[in-house]
Amino acid sequence: MAGVTIREIEKFFGPIHVLKGVSLDIEDGEFIVLVGPSGCGKSTLLRIIAGLEQQNGGSILIGGEAVDKLHPSRRDVAMVFQSYALYPHLTVAKNIAVPLRMRRLNLLQRLPLLGRWIPGTAEVVAGIDRDVTEAMDMLGIGHLLDRKPGQLSGGQRQRVAVGRAMVRHPQAFLMDEPLSNLDAELRVHMRAEIAELHRRLATTFIYVTHDQAEAMTMADRVAVMMNGELLQVDTPSKVYSDPSDIRVAEFIGSPKINILPAHVDGSGRVSVGDRVMPGLYSGAKGKEIRIGVRPEGVTLGGINNKGLPCRIVHHENLGSEAYFHGELNIGGRVISRMESSALDHFHTGDEATIMLDPKNALLFDADGERLKAKIEVAA
Repeated sequence: MAGVTIREIEKFFGPIHVLKGVSLDIEDGEFIVLVGPSGCGKSTLLRIIAGLEQQNGGSILIGGEAVDKLHPSRRDVAMVFQSYALYPHLTVAKNIAVPLRMRRLNLLQRLPLLGRWIPGTAEVVAGIDRDVTEAMDMLGIGHLLDRKPGQLSGGQRQRVAVGRAMVRHPQAFLMDEPLSNLDAELRVHMRAEIAELHRRLATTFIYVTHDQAEAMTMADRVAVMMNGELLQVDTPSKVYSDPSDIRVAEFIGSPKINILPAHVDGSGRVSVGDRVMPGLYSGAKGKEIRIGVRPEGVTLGGINNKGLPCRIVHHENLGSEAYFHGELNIGGRVISRMESSALDHFHTGDEATIMLDPKNALLFDADGERLKAKIEVAA
């Protein structure tokens, strides 16, 4: 096992600046997820760590040692690709054994007919078989020993790819969107399996995805990337509840956070439209700002309530909860997440009001930077 240090990594593809001085310290045994929209540079960064791409600046350290000049095979990391990259003509057992045969057998010992007669080959092969069997049993694919990739489901192929990486006992696992080819139900199951595998192996995992659900449910820490930059690195709960930038707030969370224009008066009170947010203050006096409130911090009320007038334009029944989409009289839309019992009182087309919970309010300046907010609760 080993920690991974990323220092000021720069990467250009021609005139395109893909990575802009990315730095990140990943602890030994940590599960960190690089998450961001397509094209933000997360997969490129992972390939640089693996040695499959060469950076234009900066350095990668694994276990405290710089590996920038090392061939990928000498970095002692294992990569699981989005496509799984399995050999279609080899059985499951032989696919998993490939890295061990390359590492433990010399060129002559790997020859199909001659190799078996070279002294010592049988003992090495027996050791490889034991390690392969152990990995397959741990992943629950021992019964697939003699099948080929074309005979496997997507989830089974994914397990084989993980087994091939795991059998090497690398210092770090690198995973590039390994669940993206699976259906929704299987993705939920497999992300739990990968998280459990990390707990058993206690090895450093660096996982790339554009799926925020994977990031939030699997990671010890989440690194949010956009446009070649790291915007925030923190625990999933902190990234959700305490984003440092409006881009992080808008990317993390489903349904998406509600963002509305707001104003701070001379005494620091925050208003949305002509409604003052009770007990919410900001130091950005006299400025136009933006306020973000997660759907669970938005409550629907009757038309006589002291909220923002709106018309319900759509609702979604998810069983235990419901989402209400409201079109505000001041312009813009908000989404409210409420218990499904609210469906007895509010329907599409109804006039209603929206109340924003100031305790759940996030304030941002015109550039999207986070502002401090002060909450004063009435006695």
